[in-house]
Amino acid sequence: MYSDKFTRGARSYFFDIKKTGKGKPYLVISESKKTSNGFEHHRLMVFEEDIHDFREAIWRSLDVFKHLKNTLKSEKKNPEV
Repeated sequence: MYSDKFTRGARSYFFDIKKTGKGKPYLVISESKKTSNGFEHHRLMVFEEDIHDFREAIWRSLDVFKHLKNTLKSEKKNPEV
């Protein structure tokens, strides 16, 4: 139904929306990483009934990530003596 991808270094991330056998959409987030032994794959499937809570948890996590990143940035600029 929908696919998106981006690659950074040895990692590729895939975001795919697929349909179940009953026609309900679900999200698949995949990571593929090149290693010395070939490729390593990881996959997360989020089903329709969980998508709202998943989205909310992602947004909360991104807000905390941004806050922590800014806090660490200001600590580097103003180290305590």
